[in-house]
Amino acid sequence: MIGTVRSQRNEHFSIQNYLEEMKSYEKRSDDKHFINISVKNHIGSLELNRPKALNALSPYMMYTLRHQLNLWKNDTKIHAVVLLSSNDRSFCAGGDIKALYESWSHNKHSLLEFLFREEYQLDALIASYPKPYLSFIDGIVMGGGMGITQNGSYRLMGNNTIAAMPETKIGFFPDAGATAFLQKCPGNIGLYLGMTGNICDINDSLYAGFATHYMSRHNQDLALAEILKLRTDNPVNRSHEIDQIIENFTQQTALLKGHSSLEKKQKPIDHFFCAETFKDLINKLKAAKNDLDDPHYLFAKETLDIFQKRSPFSLLITFYQLQKGRHPKDINEVMALEFSLSQTFLKTPDFFEGIRSIIIDKDNTPNWQHKKIEDVFDLDFESYFKPFTPGLFPL
Repeated sequence: MIGTVRSQRNEHFSIQNYLEEMKSYEKRSDDKHFINISVKNHIGSLELNRPKALNALSPYMMYTLRHQLNLWKNDTKIHAVVLLSSNDRSFCAGGDIKALYESWSHNKHSLLEFLFREEYQLDALIASYPKPYLSFIDGIVMGGGMGITQNGSYRLMGNNTIAAMPETKIGFFPDAGATAFLQKCPGNIGLYLGMTGNICDINDSLYAGFATHYMSRHNQDLALAEILKLRTDNPVNRSHEIDQIIENFTQQTALLKGHSSLEKKQKPIDHFFCAETFKDLINKLKAAKNDLDDPHYLFAKETLDIFQKRSPFSLLITFYQLQKGRHPKDINEVMALEFSLSQTFLKTPDFFEGIRSIIIDKDNTPNWQHKKIEDVFDLDFESYFKPFTPGLFPL
């Protein structure tokens, strides 16, 4: 069991060191083959191709994506970017958690800082990308996978979508821009999903706003083929034509109305998750759970049962993270907040204990630093949201 965080070495790790590490990583791995890059008729394509790992993003994959997007950002010959997966099972299961754990176990703490910086700069770039950015999503899309899709302008989701921000399960917090994109969910659903880490199928993804369009895998293939056939040289006209193609192949979401479990839970979610404090939320849920006549008894019981399996510290921080992020100024502010939180979590035991238990050993019995949810009621959560130092997170 991991009881304490390993002592950190006072190592100097410059950006140059990081780039050299990335180049070394490329030479000793197959990561350079995990992203297929191509251009056709002014459309840049990025295809994730790491099926054995469910397209989990390795450090070099994130570096490659950001580097290529930056090149295309200023290339007048590129009018739009499409993000694809080479397999049907998974679009992107998130960041490479095992690689993160390996870096931690080898005391590469400064490298961990740069890994999060790399991921968050990629998410920020996508959120502010000046050209149409289309994600053709089907299968698993979680964590970091949500970051590289939800921050983009078009999110075309298919029938087999399994979407989630499951970070509280491993003692972390919903990141990759979730502070902003979870706010777009109806009512208090974003807070509910961020804290529970629950999975969304295509119906729930549509209701939550994770999908901009509902499009089966077959229709996605047809739409992509039509987009790649476009020969308009004017980027403005190209954007209009892409919109038209997407609308032509979008299926009627009205057929799915009423099938979302989130839609059915909207009333109790809004009732409980409007709480002003974390303690109030838990106490309201407990009161309902202890009253068999309460109309929200079953929901309260189900939610508290889920919370019992999550890191109490993660639940506390996630509650206030999403509460404080209700009115972000811009994506830079969001990513700066998340980067600051990520560095805090690297210094607490729950994150790596969660990875060990859920991902590495798979015993599913994490030894959280706080044993009960009530143990975090009196923590000074404000100390974890210190003002971020300007210039510490360059984009």
